[in-house]
Amino acid sequence: MIYPLYLAIKTELAKETFLKNISWYNNQYEAGLVIDTCAFIEFYEDMLIDVNTKDSTVMDTPIRIHFAKKIVANTDGTIPDSDILTFDGQADSIVTRLKGFWPQTGGANITLRPLKLVKFASFQKQNGWQVFYIDLTTRLIF
Repeated sequence: MIYPLYLAIKTELAKETFLKNISWYNNQYEAGLVIDTCAFIEFYEDMLIDVNTKDSTVMDTPIRIHFAKKIVANTDGTIPDSDILTFDGQADSIVTRLKGFWPQTGGANITLRPLKLVKFASFQKQNGWQVFYIDLTTRLIF
């Protein structure tokens, strides 16, 4: 049911040429990720049914994009401003691409609404990775 949504988002993210890997989130960067500059797509909360009739079901579908990039700190522990600026610009590019994106499911028996930006957060370091969470939502109708 959500795999067509995952594929639509993955296909859209693939237009960002700086991303070297885009995949389903499975705790990769916390477990020792090996591919730098990547995005993970996570369906991070329960999809609550908003409307349920004999003809259709409507669910709010929360989505989290994990944008992760390997960051090497200076010997004093600081991160160069140039690295932060690059990371921030790439995260902004992802937000711009996905905010308002209307996923198409290629004939799957579901209908989706455009993605809405809910929130974003930057986590300074997770096991050597700079991670930016981009939270979005859509409505899934089937």
